[in-house]
Amino acid sequence: MPLVYRPASEQDLGRAQELVVRSINDLTERHGFGPMAVIRPTQFQSFSLKDDPDGLWVAEDTGELLGFAFSWVCGALWFLAELFVSPGHQGRGIGNELLKRTLDHAQKRGTTNRALITFTFNTVSQGLYIRHGMFPRLPIYNFKVARELLIDRLQGAQLRGVIFQAEDDCVGYAYISPDGHIGPLGVAEPEVLGAAFKAALQLAANSGCSHVSAFLPGTSDVALSIAVEHGMRITFPMVLVSTHDFGNWTQYLPRNPGFM
Repeated sequence: MPLVYRPASEQDLGRAQELVVRSINDLTERHGFGPMAVIRPTQFQSFSLKDDPDGLWVAEDTGELLGFAFSWVCGALWFLAELFVSPGHQGRGIGNELLKRTLDHAQKRGTTNRALITFTFNTVSQGLYIRHGMFPRLPIYNFKVARELLIDRLQGAQLRGVIFQAEDDCVGYAYISPDGHIGPLGVAEPEVLGAAFKAALQLAANSGCSHVSAFLPGTSDVALSIAVEHGMRITFPMVLVSTHDFGNWTQYLPRNPGFM
């Protein structure tokens, strides 16, 4: 039976997540970073499947899932959250065929910018994206630190909570997951970012998690300096790829490579 490309279904999402994790860990281990991905709930994929199903595709051969692609649209931005091919089946053009189908999604929705985040060492995929008009724009680093080390270095963080206020004005927000990961974090003005990030570090450290991590744009001098000052280290480097420059990365820290 030939390889089949078809729209994803709800029943595919669990297997697709397993494929994504397996593919990521194969890539990061081959480049000396060790395994980094774990199985996570598929709520966002499931929501997107109901809200805008044209962005989710699978490649299948006699019942075996060999590839998965997931893109979402917000206004004029099309974002490729996941595009992975099972180890052992790469190099067969599966990724290119899946990408074509998700790019059709971008065209149908009339988007004017297309973007994604991938590992800087994933040079094969970057070549594929460049051929489709998406170019490397911005380095992004995942930083991580042990909770005990972070607590020893935190001093004077005054803001508390996930909504940051200055007097009566809301100046920013942050999400902190139970495992200690910070993001997304956004502020109304660039000069607030440092205080907001320090406050988020304090909240994450106080949560009792074993480690604290954040996904930091390489152009955010303030966030990078604070991370290093607080003992955080880069665990893996990534790059934002897009057709056009966009975003103000002095006011925003994304959550992860799939969901910004």
